[in-house]
Amino acid sequence: MQGCRENSLHPKTLDLIRKFNDAKKPIATVCVAAFALAESGILKDRKATVYHLDNGKTQKELAEYGVNVINEPVVVDENIITSYCSQTAPLVAFKLLEMLIGVEKTKEVSAAMGY
Repeated sequence: MQGCRENSLHPKTLDLIRKFNDAKKPIATVCVAAFALAESGILKDRKATVYHLDNGKTQKELAEYGVNVINEPVVVDENIITSYCSQTAPLVAFKLLEMLIGVEKTKEVSAAMGY
């Protein structure tokens, strides 16, 4: 069985990412998962973020793909949501939900969940 990195960079995975982006479907990543998006080419000249600690080493690596790296917990660029660590997962989930069902419904859901 292939590891996560090999699967995330597999040509079929990268093609699926491109198809989702071409269709303007929401795409969300947490932490270093943004590298699959970068490898697919869809982050070139777009805003995104990735793991932020270690003196920004990982962010510099992402920038090598032509990404405009923003050092913020969650970055949204059109249909793409990226975040810089696993702690941001709930924020990413709410941004994704907002894209799917709208701001007001997302507020209701987040309030019901105690956020």
